Amino acid sequence: MTALKALVDLLESVPAIHSLSVIAYGSGDEGTIEDFQLYTLEGGDLDCTSTPLDVDDITERISKVIEEKDFNYYDGQGGSLHLSIDVRTRKCTWEAFIVSEVACEDSSGEDVV
Repeated sequence: MTALKALVDLLESVPAIHSLSVIAYGSGDEGTIEDFQLYTLEGGDLDCTSTPLDVDDITERISKVIEEKDFNYYDGQGGSLHLSIDVRTRKCTWEAFIVSEVACEDSSGEDVV
């Protein structure tokens, strides 16, 4: 099972969760997941503490997805990443901006798991 599928399966196990949005930034040889937000079907924010999910577990799973998809936003000169998951359709989209020594690379795509 891929890390992305495992994350979507976990999110899908909580009926109140409709989507997930992740923002990550990096510079040099380090990077951090700055924020992730869960949303309800109505588009409202869903506090992770109001679900049976563990914040650290979700953060670790997001890190595994980033590693699996090779979103290397943290090495070289850094970059940024925005990952969105629609839990109901299982559609995952991402936009990554990676700064390298040669040029800046933009990467975007989508996957359905």
